[in-house]
Amino acid sequence: MSIAQQEQHALAEDFEQFLHDYYRDEVGELAGKYPRDQESLWVSWRDLHRFRPEVVDDLRTNPSFVRGALETALGNYDVPVSVDLTGAHVRIHDVPDTETLTVGEFSPSDRRGDWVAIEGQVAKRTEVKPDPNELAFECQRCGTLTRIPQHSDEDTQEPHECKGCERQGPFRTNYDESSFTDFQWVQLEQPPDEAQAAGDASVEAVLRDDLVKSVESGDRVTLMGQLTMTEDNGGYDVFLDAEAADIHDTDFKDIEVDEDAKAKLEALENPIATARDSLAVRTHGYEEIKEAIILQLVSGCRVEFPDGSARRGNVHVLALGDPGTSKSRLLNSAAEVAPRSVYTSGKGASKAGMTASAVQDNFGDAEWTLEPGALVVANNGLACVDEIDKIPDDVVSSMHDALSTEQVHVNKAGINTTLQSRTAVLAAGNPKYGRFDKYTALNEQVELGPTILSRFDLIFQIRDNVDEDRDDAIAGHILDTQHAAKRAMVDDETLTDDDREQVEPALDREEMQQYIAYARAFTPLFETEDVKRMLQDEHVRLRQVNGDDEDATVPITHRKLEGAYRLAEASAKARFSAYIQEQDVKRALRLIGRSLQDWGQNEDGELDADVTESSTSATQRDRLEILGEVLKEMQIQYDDGVPVGELIANVTDEANCSAKATESDIEKLKRKGEIVEPKTDHLRSV
Repeated sequence: MSIAQQEQHALAEDFEQFLHDYYRDEVGELAGKYPRDQESLWVSWRDLHRFRPEVVDDLRTNPSFVRGALETALGNYDVPVSVDLTGAHVRIHDVPDTETLTVGEFSPSDRRGDWVAIEGQVAKRTEVKPDPNELAFECQRCGTLTRIPQHSDEDTQEPHECKGCERQGPFRTNYDESSFTDFQWVQLEQPPDEAQAAGDASVEAVLRDDLVKSVESGDRVTLMGQLTMTEDNGGYDVFLDAEAADIHDTDFKDIEVDEDAKAKLEALENPIATARDSLAVRTHGYEEIKEAIILQLVSGCRVEFPDGSARRGNVHVLALGDPGTSKSRLLNSAAEVAPRSVYTSGKGASKAGMTASAVQDNFGDAEWTLEPGALVVANNGLACVDEIDKIPDDVVSSMHDALSTEQVHVNKAGINTTLQSRTAVLAAGNPKYGRFDKYTALNEQVELGPTILSRFDLIFQIRDNVDEDRDDAIAGHILDTQHAAKRAMVDDETLTDDDREQVEPALDREEMQQYIAYARAFTPLFETEDVKRMLQDEHVRLRQVNGDDEDATVPITHRKLEGAYRLAEASAKARFSAYIQEQDVKRALRLIGRSLQDWGQNEDGELDADVTESSTSATQRDRLEILGEVLKEMQIQYDDGVPVGELIANVTDEANCSAKATESDIEKLKRKGEIVEPKTDHLRSV
């Protein structure tokens, strides 16, 4: 026995005592379940450090030595049942933050061969595949089996000669007599809500045995294992041979809310207002939009019906506004609160970037890889989509099902699967021409189709109008918060209560997460039939505001009722109530009313469902019809087309609208190809 073997044997004897002192019950449980129901013993790094601090130093630089001693100790452990634990794994996890690296903050060259803990977000993963531990080669001359151990980082090792006839083959692989281990590749990236100093840095890791399928795309995890260097196409790569995985709070369901926290939250006089005012404290105003975001984070209730269909509980919110109106800051603040969030921009967005796609690359040695997009990665969380107006049309089309049915379907390159996208979407965008134009129809100022617009429960319009009192309040808020923050940096003790209110929210990030996690646990029902009737009657009333004549504009669709119901549910949950009360219905209707006021009226000031449900409002349709009729009548008089000026004058008079509106209608029909320009400033219908 070599000196190294003797030292490892001595360490294994010490580890037997360690297992007896720290993990006696856990080893007994493993013995009762091994190997069918449990394959590994999970050991805390902190316990190893308490047992013998120098062991964790050895683990970092000589991981195979320490792991081998631990697994030898486990195999030698005297368990009360007749089971051999020799093949069981020991997985070391629970590494403190001070000992944990993040993606992009370390040098792979310097740390190669080290045992490390790396924290990041799972960007994508491959399918599970078999990896040979030992291959059985059958001699085709005499039938003798020769078993050769295999190593995952090396090419297939074959026998030099047959153990039976001592000839050099030929051999064939007998897969039934060979042994394999499941493995899966995952890619870690830096979480999107953290500083992006690492740029596009990523780390690839391989999971084996019972670790496969333990993490999903979007999970925030710490992977522990050895950084291994391999040669690839003349270059060198480093990957993590993972031995353990700790999944962090990636969902509000994972957040523990103890009794003290519940008591503090329930003691809040107005929990919704407190949470609202704790969101984006640097941003002045926008109380209703912030309130809507709080209800979005709390969410309504997902309802599943006996036929297998479901009604989503997630609330989708869209803010459309002029530049410099703090839309991005609102999105960032919401993303910081949600433990599972993705922040993405419409600029350069691809179909895979928003939903999912099968992509061809060399990740994990796979020819095709399933790459989840933002709406899948944020499953059971929040997807913040900035500059949604910049998303290409084909990408927007791929988002329709993800927002309504909460599923993404992928069928390409042999990959046929359905991914869940139970994701609340908070989006922001800008008008087509930079700022809103009060003389142009709203639905012509945003380059988003009606199908995607109709998926949002609430659409807010943010205009940067000049208003002396409002401008003074915003300017004062900006200067006060920045001044208070600087004072806190210099001397926190000198801050007054007013200063602290400027920079310190009533609920900090952890308390906000606890608030939302606690609220989401409720499943409220209508308190009384009268409360339900109140919501029903208001919906019917809104449907009647334009009258019930055959030609009357439809004010809202029944889709709005579902949105109001979701918001009422979220309001009750946000109050920690088991019942939807009158105040919840009023809050939902108030937010729906603000949304309709912002993005639900046509040019005549009528509620018009077609503003979001169709590319053309009822008023626009009437104008376009008049435009078409006038053009057909006038072009009889002109061989080279109707002069634009005369056409605009006649249509403006006939339709009783502005010249600017008629010009916009002409451009719309020209884009559709229904009007042509045979001669400069002359028009003819097709």
